[in-house]
Order: sequence, then C-alpha cells, then structure tokens
Amino acid sequence: MSQKRPKYVPRPRLVCVELNPGPGRGHEWSEEQKWRVVLLWKDQGKEPATIAEELNINSQSVARLIEKYKKTGTVHRQPGQGRKHKLNTREELRMEEKAKRRKCAPAIAQDYNRHHEAEMSMTG
Repeated sequence: MSQKRPKYVPRPRLVCVELNPGPGRGHEWSEEQKWRVVLLWKDQGKEPATIAEELNINSQSVARLIEKYKKTGTVHRQPGQGRKHKLNTREELRMEEKAKRRKCAPAIAQDYNRHHEAEMSMTG
C-alpha cells in the first residue's frame, strides 16, 4: 500500500491591501450634538448624567466633553490628536501599487524594510 503525500498548497497572495483602521472609536458625534450637550449643561444647568439620559448617550462621554469645553472653550478636535501615521502617503501608494501587481504581503514588507533601512543609513 502506498500512501499519497499531501499536495503542497501555497498560501494565497495578498491582493487587495487596505489600511488597517485599528480599533473602533465608537460613534463619532456631530458638531451639532456636541454643542447641544454644552448648551444643556451651560444654559440649562443640567448635570452630565441627566444630559446623558436625556440624549441616550454615555455619561462619561458627556462629562469628558464638558471638561474639554471648560479647558478649550470649544468642542472641536484639537490638532495633533489621534494615532500618528506610520507610513507617509508616498509609502502607502507604493505599497498599494505593489499589491495591485499581485505581490505578496511579506515581499512588500521586505521591500519596505530594505528601502527604509537604506534611507536611514544615508541620513544617519
């Protein structure tokens, strides 16, 4: 009796590379919703827990928004908030093009690392 050896199946290539959005931030409030919270707190003197219950939103989020308003005087996002990009736009486009040409993800990563190390040795 001869046993058949399992056929080697290569792993699939990474075709459609999309940026990793990371962990979800939850629902983003509109500017109108943020100002409504501030007005209910400031003009009507309501407590954050009452506002949260009335608008059906998280009370900690309401409290954080009010603190932000107290510190900055606005409900807008401050510049520089959020996670910084690891890749610049040119690098993202370069990787996207390689993926569209059906290059596998490990090869794209190796190319990036090689290119990045070469740049660092030239500048450092």
